[in-house]
Amino acid sequence: MSKMIRVDSLPSDMQQLLADLADDAGVSLPEQLPLRYAALSAFPDVVIGNSSGDQRDAEYVNAMKGCILPPLLVSDGILIDGRHRIASLRMTTAVDAPYLDLTDVLPAPAVPRIGAMR
Repeated sequence: MSKMIRVDSLPSDMQQLLADLADDAGVSLPEQLPLRYAALSAFPDVVIGNSSGDQRDAEYVNAMKGCILPPLLVSDGILIDGRHRIASLRMTTAVDAPYLDLTDVLPAPAVPRIGAMR
């Protein structure tokens, strides 16, 4: 059984993203979500830069090293949020990455997806 994490314990921007995803799907966001762990190698390769219009770059990723990072967001085995966190974790000795599995909580969100887990 997965550990559960309270949505209100997450950073405010992640709470807002989750609320927006739930609202877009027409469902209520539960108070808790399942927290799982997967090998860092299970996550897709990520591209850092502004190809997606995101202005955060390698300097932003570098500043994350050593910080306690919020979990990644995954739905149906697809990474939907967390590419900078993955890039930062890959610069450390981290082996696993925490993620919130939204598969049974929200329908697959219609958002740009970063890539499939391996």
